[in-house]
Amino acid sequence: MASQMSSKPSKRVIVARPMRRKSIPPSGHYPRTQPYNRVIASVTIDSKMETNSNRTLEEELLPRYTGKPLNAPAWEVYDALTRFGFKIGATSKSPNPGVYNTLRVTYRGIYVGIMTQAAWRQVPPWLILHRFPATSPRQSVARTPEGFDPETFAREHGVDPATLYLDYVKSENKHYLYTLTVGTTVKLMRDWARHIDGDVFSLDRNTSDSTLPGDIDEIQKSARTKERKQVLVDARMGQGKYRDELLREFGSTCAVTRLSLVSALRASHIVPWAKAEDDEKTDPINGLLLSANVDALFDRYLITFDPDGTLRQSALLDHHDLANLGPLGDLLAPPPARRAAYLRRHSEEFDKRERERAAIVARSANS
Repeated sequence: MASQMSSKPSKRVIVARPMRRKSIPPSGHYPRTQPYNRVIASVTIDSKMETNSNRTLEEELLPRYTGKPLNAPAWEVYDALTRFGFKIGATSKSPNPGVYNTLRVTYRGIYVGIMTQAAWRQVPPWLILHRFPATSPRQSVARTPEGFDPETFAREHGVDPATLYLDYVKSENKHYLYTLTVGTTVKLMRDWARHIDGDVFSLDRNTSDSTLPGDIDEIQKSARTKERKQVLVDARMGQGKYRDELLREFGSTCAVTRLSLVSALRASHIVPWAKAEDDEKTDPINGLLLSANVDALFDRYLITFDPDGTLRQSALLDHHDLANLGPLGDLLAPPPARRAAYLRRHSEEFDKRERERAAIVARSANS
């Protein structure tokens, strides 16, 4: 697409923005005829919105979309959200085959918002229909929760309630929440992203960090000798002899990135402490010297290495994540046989979690 982008300067367009309303109803819906004041804001539309191709921009970025062309506010939302790793694609909400005039907003495959031509052509534009976590935190619903109060919602999320619109659909007896400004849209969507990353897709109940205090307590209360306790504590914390042996084996460089800043390197367990036998916990072959970001991904099974050292990444890591993480690759040296056996166990757990993640995404797609 880069070769098709125009070299012309960015185009300036005029977009109407709503000013803060003096008051809003604490409940119920906001009438569509409610008056609002308008101010004119100058918005820069990114140069990627122009193309020398004969295809329209919708065909370029939204290949299945069959609705009317997006207007300037809709494109502004598209540009803002995709910069933060959200994906926007056409979906069918029509009984007619081949009609894809609704845009679905997702984050790591989870359905978080809807854009429709009827909404973004309102005055002022309704930018995103915000979806809410359902009873199961791994799905979402479009209708507002029972007893929903927009003032409370706005306060909890740190947004101006005047930038929200609560629509009531009488035929369904349901309320739906729309955003009216790009800033509020991005804020709510990024809150959704944090919820997904922290609660929905973590699947890291036994990560190294989360179990550290309990593991140390267990060691100290055990009947082991004082010397053995210290060895285990050091190994659990990635310190002592365990770390020294990994630093020596890997030449004080990350096994993946060649980073040699020792203070940023972690002595990472392959088979995690909670699942390792006592002798495996202090075995440096059950370890890799990794830079902190690689260690965090490895510890949470967002990446793994096959027994031959080949990198595999979770389907949840998209191009946005990878661009910000920097280069990731295979292990720089082929693992010895015993380390390959440990890596096989890590890969098996990775595959199990990927299946769980795929099931979560599938449930969201059908919600």
